Amino acid sequence: MIAHKITEPINRERVKLILMSIDKLSTVPEFLLDVLNTLDKENVTIAEAAKKINRDQSIVTKVLAIANSPFYGLYRKVASVEQALMVIGFREVKNIVTTLTILETFKNKSDKYLNQKEFWEHSFLVGNLAKKLYADLGLGNGSEAFIGGFLHDLGISITHKYFHESFISIYNEVFTNNANYAEVEGDIMGMSHQEITMHLIDKWNFPVELCQSVLFHHRPSKMNKDKSLATVIHLADYIVAALNEDKYFWDMNFTLDLEALENVGLNSVEEVYALKDKYKDSLSSVLISV
Repeated sequence: MIAHKITEPINRERVKLILMSIDKLSTVPEFLLDVLNTLDKENVTIAEAAKKINRDQSIVTKVLAIANSPFYGLYRKVASVEQALMVIGFREVKNIVTTLTILETFKNKSDKYLNQKEFWEHSFLVGNLAKKLYADLGLGNGSEAFIGGFLHDLGISITHKYFHESFISIYNEVFTNNANYAEVEGDIMGMSHQEITMHLIDKWNFPVELCQSVLFHHRPSKMNKDKSLATVIHLADYIVAALNEDKYFWDMNFTLDLEALENVGLNSVEEVYALKDKYKDSLSSVLISV
C-alpha cells in the first residue's frame, strides 16, 4: 500500500496520452537543430562549429567539464570549444551537445524532491563511466555508451517536471518504506522512467539499439538482442550508486543484474567490485569538477 499518497495512481494509457500532448517531447530544440545541422555540413570549419555552440554558455561550460573528465584521458586541459573539437573530435562534441541539450530542455527547478545539480551530476558520472567501461572492456569507443549513460534516467526528470504530484508520491514512498524507486514508480505511474526515456529518444530517431539499451538498463539480461550496451550502462549506474551511498535516492536498493555480466566478459560479482575500486578515485575527481 502506498504511504502518504497525494494522488491516485495514474493509468498507463493516460501517461502515454500526456506524453504525446507535450509538444517538446517530439520537437528538437532550435539550438540543438542548428548545431547538428552545422556539424553535419561538409567541410565545416572548427570556427564555424564553435560559434554555434558558444551561443549557449551553460552548454559550453558542461562540454568543457566532460571533455576534461579523467575518463577522456586527455594530457592537457581543454579550455575552449574550439580545442574540444580539435582534440576529441566533431563526433564526440556532437554527442555531448546532444545529450546536454536534451537534459537542459526537460529539467525542472530544483525542489526538496529532486535536486537538479545532483541529477546532472549523476547523469554526468554514469555517462562518462559508461564510455570508459565500454572501451576498457574491449567493446568499442563508447560513443553510444556515453549517450545512453547520460540519458538513461531522463524519464525521472520528465516525471518530476510533468507529473510532479506523482513524483512526490513516489519520493515519499521511497523514503518512508525504504522502497525501490522503480517498483514504486510502476505502482504509481504505470510506466517506468526507462519507458518514458525511450519514448522521447525514439521520437528523436536515436538508434534502435540505444533505445532498447536505455529501456533495459535496470535488467539487461531481459533483452532479446545484443545486451552489451545495456549491460555497460547498468554497470556504470550500479558503480556510481554504490560509490555514492544512496546520494541519488532513485538508485537506492540498486540490484545488480548478475545474469547480464557475461555479456561484457565478466564472470563474477568480484570483478564488478574490482571495477568499482578501479574507478573510485577518477569518479571522486570528476565530482570535484562538476
